[in-house]
Amino acid sequence: MSADRCNWLLHLKFVQKDWNGCELLAGQIVQQAKESNDFVHYVKALVLRHQGKLNEACQAFDSCMKKDRFNVDYMKQVGCSLLFAGQHGRAVAMFDEALKFQPDDWIMFHWKALCYYHLKDFLKAKENLKQVLSFAKHEDSLVLLGKILKEESSFEDAIQFYKKSIELSPENCDLLSTLGILYLKVSDNLESIKSISDLQVENYRCAFDALGRALSFNPFHANAVFAAGAVMHHHEDYDVALSKYRICLKYCVENAQMWNNVGLALYGKQKYIAAISCLKRAHHLAPLEWKILYNLGLVSLELKQLASAFLFLNASLKFNNKFPLLYVIIAVVLEQLEDFTTAKQAYEKAVKLDQDELLVPYNYATFLMRQNDIAGAAQWASVFFLRLEARRNYCGSQNDLILSEMVNKLQLPQTMDTMATQKSGTTVVTELVDYELKPIKSLSLNSEYCCSAIALLRILEIIFGFVIVGCVTSGLGPGPIIRPLSGQHFVLIVASVFITVTFTFLVIFFLNLHKAILNSVPWRVMDICICVLAVLCYFIAGSIEIWYAHVSWNYEEIGCASKSHCGNFHITWAVAASSDVSNYSSKDAEFDQARSSGGRRVVISNVRKHSNRTVTRNVSDEVNRLNAKSFVVASDGPENEQENVLLPQHPVFPDISMVQGELFFECTLFLYSVLVLFLQYLNLYKSLWWLPNSYTQHALKFHLIDLYVLSCVGLILGRRVIWCFLKRLTFITPGCNKRAAFWLLLVEWSLKIPATGAVLTSFSFSFIHVLAFYSRLTLTHLIYPCVFYILLFYNEIVQTFSQYDQPLFARLFNCLSDSGHADYKSLVHACSVVPSQIREEVDVFISDVYNRLKQCLFAAFTTAYYAVFIPCGFAPAYLYIDYVWVAEMSFIVFLTSGTLYLTYLFPIQLCDQLHRAAMHLGKWVYTKSYRFPQTNQKIWSEASLWPDGSMVRMNRHVYRGVGLSIAAQPDNDDHRRYHIMFGDPLRVINILCLASGFLILSQFLLLVHSTEWQHVLTLVLLMFANYVLLFKVFKDKIILGRIYYPSMTHTKLKLK
Repeated sequence: MSADRCNWLLHLKFVQKDWNGCELLAGQIVQQAKESNDFVHYVKALVLRHQGKLNEACQAFDSCMKKDRFNVDYMKQVGCSLLFAGQHGRAVAMFDEALKFQPDDWIMFHWKALCYYHLKDFLKAKENLKQVLSFAKHEDSLVLLGKILKEESSFEDAIQFYKKSIELSPENCDLLSTLGILYLKVSDNLESIKSISDLQVENYRCAFDALGRALSFNPFHANAVFAAGAVMHHHEDYDVALSKYRICLKYCVENAQMWNNVGLALYGKQKYIAAISCLKRAHHLAPLEWKILYNLGLVSLELKQLASAFLFLNASLKFNNKFPLLYVIIAVVLEQLEDFTTAKQAYEKAVKLDQDELLVPYNYATFLMRQNDIAGAAQWASVFFLRLEARRNYCGSQNDLILSEMVNKLQLPQTMDTMATQKSGTTVVTELVDYELKPIKSLSLNSEYCCSAIALLRILEIIFGFVIVGCVTSGLGPGPIIRPLSGQHFVLIVASVFITVTFTFLVIFFLNLHKAILNSVPWRVMDICICVLAVLCYFIAGSIEIWYAHVSWNYEEIGCASKSHCGNFHITWAVAASSDVSNYSSKDAEFDQARSSGGRRVVISNVRKHSNRTVTRNVSDEVNRLNAKSFVVASDGPENEQENVLLPQHPVFPDISMVQGELFFECTLFLYSVLVLFLQYLNLYKSLWWLPNSYTQHALKFHLIDLYVLSCVGLILGRRVIWCFLKRLTFITPGCNKRAAFWLLLVEWSLKIPATGAVLTSFSFSFIHVLAFYSRLTLTHLIYPCVFYILLFYNEIVQTFSQYDQPLFARLFNCLSDSGHADYKSLVHACSVVPSQIREEVDVFISDVYNRLKQCLFAAFTTAYYAVFIPCGFAPAYLYIDYVWVAEMSFIVFLTSGTLYLTYLFPIQLCDQLHRAAMHLGKWVYTKSYRFPQTNQKIWSEASLWPDGSMVRMNRHVYRGVGLSIAAQPDNDDHRRYHIMFGDPLRVINILCLASGFLILSQFLLLVHSTEWQHVLTLVLLMFANYVLLFKVFKDKIILGRIYYPSMTHTKLKLK
């Protein structure tokens, strides 16, 4: 077969892109051919070019041209090869030579235009493209012409050519996405001109239409998705923008523009460390792009990393020294580094480059004002106002607020920011994002005020008010007041009102709210007047209280039988009462009965009614009264064949008022929670303030603390204090008539409603800001304790809502108000000889103990969660958190708050009642049946009271009784655990003492191994709380031990 007859096969393999087959067949043809075949050499050169071997392809085409130097096809392919090799000048010369022989070939004009495009000679490129379009409309030529116009910033003309290209290829996603980007560029150029806002809206509509068409053809088209994400980014919808960027990551992982935009979106979400990582990856992909370095400098400046910010901005300046705002930001960095001379030089350079930018004269004027150069500041301020007046003629309403804010700051130099920034440029596919990101709007902190004498006096006033409230409502003072309006009530109301008002003024001056809102209100005058009024009220109320403390007061003269609950004094103001004093006791009993509710108290009252007390106070028998475990003899009944059962006789518990008030304890726990919260913020936002060249003078980085989150956490931790205070704020008593009760009720709710409204308003205001600033996933951290509460108190909640005889609101109120308390008087032990009543009483005690333990567990969990974990959950992303230390601190806080709550919920009076019931209950111990003869084993009967050592059989198991009298059920594990825990009166107190000692020892060991100052301070302050707790528990241990285990000296002294 001749060589020419194989050309078709060679052409077929070339069309099929079988390059290896083409080379093999071409080699065979050359070896077999007796004469040269030009087509074989031509195809071989084309194959080499397609394989990327451009030099070899050029040599092959040159060999072809040597044989036929006037062949236009050879010239075209040589020029195309030179174009691909980047030799655009030689390619243009070759195309000009070919056009002499074939002047109507449009493809050579297109390739010439492409060469001129790469040579940046756009004028000649457009001339050649016009020659192409004179022959016919070709898509590639239209796209190239659009690119050239885009490079020349002629976006409107570029849009027209892209529209013509789309007419030729309506389903081309690349063209549609590029057209949408061009519309966005036109809209961004027109966004500050009010007169053509309609055109701007129309451009946005066309852009979204083009991008929508591209995404309809291909939902995963990278350019279209990226452009849509950039639009969302421009409108500060960072979550949607990041979702779009995440799609692009699958197709263009190594795109610098994409990583730049991702970094800025993360910056908008305050994920600063992640933002820097993405921007550094973009810088790695495009190391010569100045905008990426510019953005890195801005993020570093936000993080107060001044040295890094200067390095990035200086590197950006090497690539673009014509951008005036870049010099301004460098000047800001230098000013914070206290290099004022160089900063002034940077401002002067920015002024030389600037023509109409507002930020340059604004920042320069503020800088000169801080340097006390009033003349220079006035000069550049006048330049700023001239440009501002010119801008307002063309500025839309969306910029009026920004301009007004800049004017106000320029007129008030004491409140000026370091730099005012605004967003310029757009986020598009073909452009890197040029963002001068807006600073996060937050309240300005008056850090100097918090350490001033006025602030310290105000804090002391708040502490003094809390001391007064605690003394009035706790066992240290008159105790709980449930009688007519008294002096303590007046002091309590005055102290509470002034605590709230003083705290409000403290927050106002600390956050500079007196400058931000209601400037016309004389805040300082009001503050001084209220402080003076508070001192006068304290003095008058205290004087009246001290005066009547030493004066005989006859309560019966005013018609009310009032009494002190703690043996202290209190006065009663004359309130009209129509009830007779003789009827007071009956009305008081009815009032107490009406206030008591719940199934637990009803069961105990039934136990009291049907029980026969076997323990009486025998004054003559001193020895039996001092013994801790004496006994009497009783009869079991007919089933026990008149066996003698030893019944325990309990020692007389002295009438001592040792239980602290509920409000006082909640205030104590709240202060401990606030202390833990402060220490956690200290560990998170500590600074290097002691260093000689430190940029801050404070131990805490106040600018990083989110005050709205702090307000929400503080109100959540103080919810129990507020609730207890509202419950205790009551004036209605059983000794008053209906008319007086109406007015007292009016006064009561006139105080409760504003206080509740203020708390709810404050929490709502803070929570709305938190809701708007943080993501939904972060906000779920606040509701995890609610889920834990539902799981822990599920049975109680179901039981409360199953009471259909009450309205839904009343059931919800009962569920919320049924909190743990130390009301040991509602659990009174009845020394009964009836086994069923003993078991019923113990079941009530067990239910109450479980409820108190769950309340203790929930209170300890919420304290540790909100005071330790929530500050970490809402901390900035770039903040370093020592999770090992957080775990140690949460463990200490959980155990300390749990032990503190246990000491409150299990006072020694309650432990005594529980121990008495355990002595009557006894316990059964499981034994092997073969160890004891069956003659001694009896069938257990629930109606019998069994003596110590009894052997009973139940459910094929044998049990042996332990205790003076046994009324427990053998197979009841709750009875067994109850006796183990409360069989010894000191067991609970000993466990609390060991827990307190363990906490102190563990904190001491941590203190020894701590090297950081904030850890040392935290452990020292937390150890004080454990010292106080250990002292209280050990004091209760001594008192309870003296009651149950008196020494011989004490016994002899009593007998005498």
